[in-house]
Amino acid sequence: MSTKIQLTQEDKNVLEELTGSQIYLRNSFEFNQKEIGELLEQGRQNALVYLERNKLGQKLSMFEENNLFVTIVELQKQLGLPVIPRRIECYDISHLSGKFVYGSMITFVDGRPSKKFYRLFKCPDQNNDFENHRLVLTRRLKRHIDNPKNDGWALPDLIVVDGGKGQLDADYQALLSLGLESKLAMVSLAKKEEEVFLIDHNQVLIKLPNAKLGSQGGILLDGQTKFLIQRIRDEAHRFAITNNRAARLKTATKSALDSIPGVGPKTKIKLLQTFGSAQAVAQALYDNRELVYELVGNSVTAKLKIHFGILQ
Repeated sequence: MSTKIQLTQEDKNVLEELTGSQIYLRNSFEFNQKEIGELLEQGRQNALVYLERNKLGQKLSMFEENNLFVTIVELQKQLGLPVIPRRIECYDISHLSGKFVYGSMITFVDGRPSKKFYRLFKCPDQNNDFENHRLVLTRRLKRHIDNPKNDGWALPDLIVVDGGKGQLDADYQALLSLGLESKLAMVSLAKKEEEVFLIDHNQVLIKLPNAKLGSQGGILLDGQTKFLIQRIRDEAHRFAITNNRAARLKTATKSALDSIPGVGPKTKIKLLQTFGSAQAVAQALYDNRELVYELVGNSVTAKLKIHFGILQ
């Protein structure tokens, strides 16, 4: 069923302020009654958020920022968190068969990435994801204990762990070892079904009433809350992978070419990317010298020949 309604200019202004959307007036138009109800409910929710942000002393934007705040308030409700998770940190581990192990820490504030609070942790070479998670979070939390007034190491409202029950339990051990288990909320996000797991101070997985559960007993989020948690997890993964690759490239460029006077980093990378190794560069000086000339010029080629003892 639909019904015809008419809006005054005052009605238009109120609706635009509450919904953050532009309203167009026409001489007459039809609204489905369900749509009217949804529009009014959105306005009610935004008004509640407006009041909440006022209590927090925040400057208000009744559009994008307001919608993000609605999302983190909803996340608090869905996960049963004690406070609104305004500062969320996420951790991920990246490695290559137990080598080049890095832990990433990314931070979202009020639903947006805050890159000044991103951190990277170099871990010992080991193919043990659980232990690496525990080590990284322990180091991060000790930074707060040692520098409690430093905003960069302030405790978050929510910690998100990239992984399942095992990673969650490993990180919870870090909280226990430092006596912070009652001060921090922590969840893990498992990739397979995007299930969120929570744990309490008794190390028991929490089952929230009225929550939609996945096959492993984790909570299934939906809508904007699911998108926000996924975005945070994906950003932690991207940050870890990017720095892992950078470390591998830096290590790969350390070779016998480092000790050649007059061969700079850019030239060295160009040679290694073309030939693959210092040994292959030396072989190319015998088999394909014209390519080496073309790539780095006569002066560098001459220095390479001297270094590798090629007299011809």
